[in-house]
Amino acid sequence: MKGISTFLGGLLLVIALIVGMKFLGFNLWAYFAPKEAAVEREVFENTKGYNDGMVRDLENLMIEYKKAPKDQQASLKDVILHRFSVYPEEKLPSNLRTFYNEIRSE
Repeated sequence: MKGISTFLGGLLLVIALIVGMKFLGFNLWAYFAPKEAAVEREVFENTKGYNDGMVRDLENLMIEYKKAPKDQQASLKDVILHRFSVYPEEKLPSNLRTFYNEIRSE
């Protein structure tokens, strides 16, 4: 009888340990996951490929805006202002920074 109660006690202890570790693991994941995602995003935004791609896209938008007739420029302006607003102004080349300031002041 003592052997059965020892076995059941040990089994309950193992189950409690597993449940506790799962709960703790979930809480740790819930705490660290947003921080890890923020670090991954920051690293991604500092890569050369991301920065080169954003500058190229913004230059294409600038060329498109300058080629467009006046009636289309008004609709392109909102898109351009949004795209420029998500990229840090200090990382922009001088020609794009000038264009952005001109389009913002219109």
